[in-house]
Amino acid sequence: MRAWEFAKIDYIKTKQQMVMLPVLLLVIVTIMEISKEGNVNGVTLFCYMIFMMTIFSTQAFGACRQQESGFLRLLPADTRDRVAGRFLYGFTMMGIAAGMGIGTQIIYRARGYAATSLDFPLCLIGFALGMLIMTAEFVFFYLFGENQGQQLLGIVRTLPGMCFFFATANLSSAIMEEPEKIAYIMQNIGSWLRVLAWGSAALSMVVFLAAIELCVKVTEKRDY
Repeated sequence: MRAWEFAKIDYIKTKQQMVMLPVLLLVIVTIMEISKEGNVNGVTLFCYMIFMMTIFSTQAFGACRQQESGFLRLLPADTRDRVAGRFLYGFTMMGIAAGMGIGTQIIYRARGYAATSLDFPLCLIGFALGMLIMTAEFVFFYLFGENQGQQLLGIVRTLPGMCFFFATANLSSAIMEEPEKIAYIMQNIGSWLRVLAWGSAALSMVVFLAAIELCVKVTEKRDY
């Protein structure tokens, strides 16, 4: 599939930021270790990774140049391959974030911190929200022009992610302040929460695939 080749090109263009991922993981683990008051939990650590990757995944647009875009159109591939490759890059970046988030969960539990059966559905919901944010950012860049990313990158790549970050942080604080009340609520909605988690994951994938189709049509119309 040619889309994989275009995803590889994006990885090559953004290889400098990839070396920051181990550093990011170390920072997250350090935050966990120095958190003496218990205001960090496993779900929060997972969502930190997702939040950061919603920013990192848009770097391919910032690395895009007009000359490079023209060269890519000369390659033996169609618009669908190029667009799908960019989205595939974003999807794999989110997958890396999820993998690193799972790594923090393992370290979190190995250090003796408590975990609940609801951690998985909450993390899955966090991943789904991250996918929706990343997809919305990609659609925005394609609608306003792939080569305009450098000018718009700062606002678009940080604003949605920051909203996601503060929402999860506030939710985590609420859980820590009233754990017994939250635990009671969770016990009553536990089964529904799992349904919501899988439903949100499925919805994010449907939106992701629909966004590829939309961006393909927009790009084809603009290029031709």
